[in-house]
Amino acid sequence: MEPKNGEGHQLFETPAQSLASPECGVEQISVIIPAYRCAQYIAQAVQSVLKQTFPPYEIIVINDGSPDTPSLEAALAPYRNKIQFVRQSTTSGPSERFCRRYSR
Repeated sequence: MEPKNGEGHQLFETPAQSLASPECGVEQISVIIPAYRCAQYIAQAVQSVLKQTFPPYEIIVINDGSPDTPSLEAALAPYRNKIQFVRQSTTSGPSERFCRRYSR
């Protein structure tokens, strides 16, 4: 799948449900998980975040041009309603691309 915005990455608009409601006065925490060659571990990472006593407001998984993208996406399939998934076509470090996208 080609990136939509021409910047080498694509945000999949998944309906991630808020796990901590800002309306209730609960602090919001975003968890960003960079993913590169980690398909065999990514489900464990997401489960670990979900098991925390203080729930995250959002979980963002960033595929940083990983060569195991099909396996990564398959491993994340059970969590698609609980995460946001960003796919980048090239490796450049997740924080740089993420910050550039959301700083606009």
